[in-house]
Amino acid sequence: MMSIRNVNNFRKNKLLSIFFSLSLIKVFNIIFKYLIVSLLIRNLGPNHYGIFTWLDSINQYLIIVIGFGFDVYAAKYIVENKQNHAHVNRIISSILVIKSILFLLCLIALFILMFFYDFQGYSWYLFLMVLSGFGEIFIVQWYFQGIQKLYRFTFLQLIIRFFFLLLIFYFINDSGDLQLLILLSTAAHILLGISSIYLVFQYQKPFKFEKNTIAENRVILQQGFLFFTGKISMILNNLGIIFIIGLLFSKSYVAAFDISMKIVYMIVIPFDILQITLFPYFVKNNNKRNLRISILFTFVVSLFLACIADLYCTELVQLLGGKNMLKYAYILHSLVYLIPFISTQIIIGNLCLASKGFYKEYNKSLYYYLLITIITISYYLISDQKSIITLIYYIYFFEIFLFSSRLYFSFKKKSL
Repeated sequence: MMSIRNVNNFRKNKLLSIFFSLSLIKVFNIIFKYLIVSLLIRNLGPNHYGIFTWLDSINQYLIIVIGFGFDVYAAKYIVENKQNHAHVNRIISSILVIKSILFLLCLIALFILMFFYDFQGYSWYLFLMVLSGFGEIFIVQWYFQGIQKLYRFTFLQLIIRFFFLLLIFYFINDSGDLQLLILLSTAAHILLGISSIYLVFQYQKPFKFEKNTIAENRVILQQGFLFFTGKISMILNNLGIIFIIGLLFSKSYVAAFDISMKIVYMIVIPFDILQITLFPYFVKNNNKRNLRISILFTFVVSLFLACIADLYCTELVQLLGGKNMLKYAYILHSLVYLIPFISTQIIIGNLCLASKGFYKEYNKSLYYYLLITIITISYYLISDQKSIITLIYYIYFFEIFLFSSRLYFSFKKKSL
């Protein structure tokens, strides 16, 4: 029989193995992702890349509706029930049905909206982009996180992104190729979804589609709704600000802000990997000392990385966007110190609240975040002082508020 010490060593080795394998694949994913962005800005130009990003910010809201917050809830469910094959089949079946219905509702809502607003003449492009929601139905990242094999899904992303990069390199040459780019992007998302569900069927053998009752689907929908409203609150900040920049300023500013935030989130990614790796461990264990170490480590290291990024803002912007984007380097310089707050609130929210079942508190922090965002942005829109820098100050306020509220709820529930 294995000793307790051996069991603990095995767990630590398993966590390290998951972390490093996932990190390695993520690094290549990041490289391909930013090569794609760099190619697009250079080939399409800042204005047309800004149009693509602006339309994608609208599309992402519909993607969030289809995903409906199942990422956290379903991952926790899989962790707790992965030995019960029938239960896992039922949850997968229910979520696929619910997401299919939500996709159809999104299409209907988009058609209705197009009768009243032409999206600055880009309605057709937006429709093509929204078809990527079909792929979103079958993207089940939460399943792989729950069975602690997320690196399989991430590797799949890597392969598809690599081929997408090759297609962009060969076919996207100037601003006239914007429609082709949207078609390729939509096709890649659909391919990811279909490949993802195929992998699930391989791991979940024998998979049998379960026809759940309306009452059972309603329970899953209600559980997912808590995280859906929370996720909407979280995403509203970044995508909402991109949408506002597109309305009030030139699309080149959209491109500049998008590049800057991509660099910020590139530095945040290792800490997101950390919480994904540790999530199953903290679902089953209540080791507050390790939790505090994880939070302190995240804040200190992410602050150090923010300082490094601050020193090399100009080089990072030129690397990603080319010389044409150098005049916007000040935007990245203004945003880099968001990194420690975003990184740490992700760790606190997922490991201190979500993994412990404190869904109400997890989402309360996001509801308050949404309320503060709406009030502040509304004030900004009616004020006379409209500038990118003012928006950035607001973003700092939002992120520090979210960081503080999650920390408060963690202490209140004694999970930290």
